[in-house]
Amino acid sequence: MRILNALFCTLDASGFTPWLRGKDGRDLGIRVGGQSVPLRLERSERSRTGKKTNRGIMADPLCFDILVSSGSEEARNSWSDVEDGRIERQLRNIAVEIIVAGEIQYRKSVRAHYDWKVKRKAQLEECARQRQAELERQERERKARIEKERIDRLMSRAVCPHDFAEIRLRLVSYSFSSRRAFS
Repeated sequence: MRILNALFCTLDASGFTPWLRGKDGRDLGIRVGGQSVPLRLERSERSRTGKKTNRGIMADPLCFDILVSSGSEEARNSWSDVEDGRIERQLRNIAVEIIVAGEIQYRKSVRAHYDWKVKRKAQLEECARQRQAELERQERERKARIEKERIDRLMSRAVCPHDFAEIRLRLVSYSFSSRRAFS
């Protein structure tokens, strides 16, 4: 508890927010900016044998981990009590690594958000392109339908071969003038 208290007080004084959750208070971490850095402090599984402290009391070695993500068992960084140094002497390095881990997470989240925005923009541009192509196709079909109706109307008015020749001449001249308009 002293280790967590010292670490949390130091980081809280620097503007970072410590948190504890869960029934036993075993889910803990520090809020660095907008990022949550999960932590774990427990008895070391590496060495289950106790050590003699300067007071003559046997104590199990502790292990402090900065976890990759909340609920994860994978540690990003890890410290433990060793023969020549205890975790309490490493609190400055631990605090710095917690802040660095928060910054790394922040940069990853910013990059992921940027990548998502680029991908989303490409999707929206593709949808707009497809929508424009569909509108152009519908417009071509509408013009073709109007042209067909005009031809059918002219053909229905024709009653003699002379009229067919005149209609054919009109269609050719119309077709020629419409091609020039598109050129």
